[in-house]
Amino acid sequence: MTDGLRRFLLTTAALVAAVVAYAVVTAPPKRLVLPPVASRTVAFGAYHVHTTRSDGAFTPDEVANAARQANLSFVILTDHGDASRPPDAPRYVNGVLVIDAVEVSVVEGHVVALGLAGAAPYRLGGEARDVIEDIHRLGGFAIVAHPDSPRPDLRWRPPAASAGSRNQIADLSGADGMEWLNADNEWRDERPLRIFQTLINFPVRPAESLARLMSRPTAALRRWDALTRRRPAIGLGATDAHGFAGRFYAQTLASLSQAVEMRAPWSGAPAGDAALVLDALRAGRAWTMVSAFAGPAVARLAAKAGAESAVMGGSLTATTEPVEITATIEGAAHARVAIWHNDREIASGMGDVRYQGPAEVGAYRAEASLAGFSMPWIVTNPVYIAAPPPIATAVPAAKPQPDDLLIPLTPGGDWAIEHGPTSDGSVAMDPGGGVRFGFRVGTVRPGLEYSALARSMGETAESFDRVEFTGSSSAPMRVLVQFRLPGGSDGERWSRSVYLDTTPRPITVRMTDVTPVGFQATRRPVVARVKSILFVLDTLNTAPGTSGEILLKNVRLARSRPVSGPNGEEQVRRPGQK
Repeated sequence: MTDGLRRFLLTTAALVAAVVAYAVVTAPPKRLVLPPVASRTVAFGAYHVHTTRSDGAFTPDEVANAARQANLSFVILTDHGDASRPPDAPRYVNGVLVIDAVEVSVVEGHVVALGLAGAAPYRLGGEARDVIEDIHRLGGFAIVAHPDSPRPDLRWRPPAASAGSRNQIADLSGADGMEWLNADNEWRDERPLRIFQTLINFPVRPAESLARLMSRPTAALRRWDALTRRRPAIGLGATDAHGFAGRFYAQTLASLSQAVEMRAPWSGAPAGDAALVLDALRAGRAWTMVSAFAGPAVARLAAKAGAESAVMGGSLTATTEPVEITATIEGAAHARVAIWHNDREIASGMGDVRYQGPAEVGAYRAEASLAGFSMPWIVTNPVYIAAPPPIATAVPAAKPQPDDLLIPLTPGGDWAIEHGPTSDGSVAMDPGGGVRFGFRVGTVRPGLEYSALARSMGETAESFDRVEFTGSSSAPMRVLVQFRLPGGSDGERWSRSVYLDTTPRPITVRMTDVTPVGFQATRRPVVARVKSILFVLDTLNTAPGTSGEILLKNVRLARSRPVSGPNGEEQVRRPGQK
């Protein structure tokens, strides 16, 4: 061995030793292992995990094995999709319960659909309010994913022309809950030096190093607290694990866990056990724990007023009697436990805390923290006092008023078919009254394929604020009801998606509830002079190659308020317009 090679090897060994020593010295504290949980109705798992079926690095079975290494009992897979694939039946893999769900892309961001009874009869997509309505119709519940992500394309982003639906926007379009924490978000806003430090420490304490990237998600917690002032809303902690090149599933899953308090112990039957987990999540009997700090731990939260009591996820009725809220982290006397109400801390203690005071309406949740960490260790779902019900997302039928102006669109007249390159359609008058619209969506150019039934209004000077009709279809489907208004070379189009199936039902689509098609606007029309109305099937919700029939009866444009503006319409402003 030459002297030069010897010096190189010695220098390299010294550098490696220095890096190892630095990694050991600067590593985060080792996870505190607490006594095993005695309760058979408490389970710890991972929610929001991706596999090779979408953009993950592990197969479902490999993810389950990684969850076992992380000492988890269940894992909820949320691969990207449109819910047209039937969810896999729950199953046990190496002792881990695998539950299948789906993450659906919507206009506003992403929504996780849990507990679907089966495949959606058509593609889920479009506006969140419609997708959430469909998830509920399919027996599931909806969680808004990473609403405050540092990445703009992942963040919840209501359309600019949402002034007519402020309640739904504040209400996250009627979703059943949201992710108050998303682990995949936590590294995205870190400085490169912090990321480098994590990489250095990762081989020494992987889960603890990942958890050190977490900081209190203030914006998301405030959003959740604001939501729970209005109605019950589930808060979940998402690992959002993809594995990436390093395939570090076990380490990621060991850093964060979602705990549930089930109504009964597991029986060993996958379907029944999965139902217990999903029922606990849906009911809000759940808490998130940063497992890399300490664990396992059971959180208890309860409220009592007079003879009435409720536990985490439950609700008391409004009362004038004093309320007592208690929160406990079993076996963790070293943890600081605080009760939060309306985005403020109202009481705290070590190991447990008790609050007594007037029964103010709203949500009461608990947080537990450990010395040396700014990130909460445990965050529970709330217990409520007089929580109102969620906002409905379905399109209701209008009740005619005495002063309504109604213009029937008779079965005869100017009904016509518009379609994409290889799509087609037909129109016929129904013997029982109404219009039959046969459609076929083509397959050659999916992004451009559509079939539409259009009715021209000619040169009428009347202005309207809604369309009313009774609709049914040969199979469950979503139809875009579009208004074509004056403006541009071919007019401006505004639309609203509605659900149809074999049962005829009255439907009303209001101008204040439509969104622009193909252009940006800062406000919706209140009333407008309509050039034509269209019923459209396109590849957003309809698979290429689909054919069917829609029956429309009693189609009419209506107005029940005075028009504004010299042309009987309200100006639709675009950004920058005066």
